[in-house]
Amino acid sequence: MYEEFYDEIIKIINEHKEYCDLSLEKYLLSLLTVLENNKDKAMELSLIITLVADAFKTPPKEFDESWLCYSEPPQKNMYSDSYKSLMQTLLFQIADLHKMEDAHYLEKDLIYFGIDSVTKNRWYNFDPFTYLECAAAGLAASFECKRVDINQLDWQTFVEFIELGRLYEWLILWDFIEDVARSLLKIKNLKGLPSYQSLNLGSKPTTPNTTSE
Repeated sequence: MYEEFYDEIIKIINEHKEYCDLSLEKYLLSLLTVLENNKDKAMELSLIITLVADAFKTPPKEFDESWLCYSEPPQKNMYSDSYKSLMQTLLFQIADLHKMEDAHYLEKDLIYFGIDSVTKNRWYNFDPFTYLECAAAGLAASFECKRVDINQLDWQTFVEFIELGRLYEWLILWDFIEDVARSLLKIKNLKGLPSYQSLNLGSKPTTPNTTSE
């Protein structure tokens, strides 16, 4: 089931990738409208697919300067209402992207290796397509390892989805870098793997822990 979910998200990406030039901030502003219009729906994987697709066809909301007060995502289980947790997380992401745009952070080289935002939160994906692909891959992996229960979906599942969109890509890339480094060290008959810090790539990422217990 989760494999089909990932495939459907990729299909949506491929339908829009060639002609859509939305920034991630604008896409999330559209997603905000879509979520507000579907607040009372029961969460299921097909709804996530619909919401993701509808955001490409929905005009973005105007950015509200009051959202700049959001400087971090809500802590796990901060709210009993999972929809409220989702809204707070999404507004944080929108505000964080807005701050990075204003501060020219998104013009830096190699940002897809990860950067810390103005608010010192880590980001690895900066366009709607890599964001959604990594969100889908991360959520599918979470279902597979049973970190997220596919039979107990709620709006917290969508929190997991969008936070994986922000963070997931680098987890895969770091594993690849470590494998390559080990292979090179073995070839050169060197001892020990270089520390993460010695590579000067910033804080080593961890999987976001946003699911309800």
